[in-house]
Amino acid sequence: MLAIFRDELEEVVLEATALDVANHHRVPRSAEVERQPMAFRDLESVVARLDALSPGEHVHDGDSVHGSHRPGGKGPRQAPLALLLCFALLGCAPREVRRGRVAMDDGDFETAARHLRVAADEHPDESDVWAELARAESLAERPARARVAWLEVARLRPHDARPWIEIGYTHELERHYLRALDAYGHAIRVAPSRAAPHRVRGTRLLRWGRAAEAIEDLEQALRLEPHSARTWQALALARHMTGDLAGAERSFRRGLEQVPEDVGLKIGLAAVLVNSHHFQEALGIYDGLRTPRPEGANIEVGRALLLHELGRPEAAERAFALAVALAPSRADLRRRLRDYRRLRARGPAVDPAASTGQGASP
Repeated sequence: MLAIFRDELEEVVLEATALDVANHHRVPRSAEVERQPMAFRDLESVVARLDALSPGEHVHDGDSVHGSHRPGGKGPRQAPLALLLCFALLGCAPREVRRGRVAMDDGDFETAARHLRVAADEHPDESDVWAELARAESLAERPARARVAWLEVARLRPHDARPWIEIGYTHELERHYLRALDAYGHAIRVAPSRAAPHRVRGTRLLRWGRAAEAIEDLEQALRLEPHSARTWQALALARHMTGDLAGAERSFRRGLEQVPEDVGLKIGLAAVLVNSHHFQEALGIYDGLRTPRPEGANIEVGRALLLHELGRPEAAERAFALAVALAPSRADLRRRLRDYRRLRARGPAVDPAASTGQGASP
């Protein structure tokens, strides 16, 4: 078995909250540490920047409110829709809110919080103002003050789970995990038919090493929102951590039935297959992820390890060499290729995981 994959799934930490994607707001460094998406640590570099491997929406230069300008087209150039909306929002917002937003854009979160605090005092029943103040306080590294603002949002939006989820995050930043868990539980009680609070509590329990407790929440989140790839990942990892390897494989496969093109689910399934000694099927997954772009270098390293395990050292060396060709500036890949060639020259007893540094991502 590949040593580089062995038992590494037990160290997986995955956070999948749609709010992180939907909010589109910056978080302070401490929050980035606490809320960073969990991933297969042994496979993290193999799937570095997974988003780059997936097709996405692209905004082309020259797009106007009514679509892309045709070459040689006539008529006045339209202002971008986002800019028009920005002006509209700024024009309608109270003065202190406008000042706060400008300060936020400038990265001056202290000043932003000060202006938004005045705005909240002037408009105490405006939940959006309190939410903006909460974000400013978080960015200013003041989770307690952010929590106070989120409590006001919760008061004004009694059926909204989001403020309670954010309150839970502020408790986590202060290392008050039981209080955070209470907040996530309250979010579920506020909106039991929403997937997000179930998913958040489940993924946080998983991160804290309480995998068995996480499974029920994750299953409920999937019943409510079956097309969430990250939730399928979290459920598979929770089952793996409880020793249910067959259940982990089943969850990855079911997730791929719902989200067939998700790279993270494919990589997770490949890792489980490696642990089950199903190297050929795992290699097939890696083959399907190959790309001529630089991020494909990590995929080639994973292929090289699998090819070696299948007794194909020449093909493995070619995969290492291709990884170097795809990302020539990466010294770690050049070292892996050099070490693999050196070990091949010594004889048949080659351990590519040992040669490339156990504990590092392939």
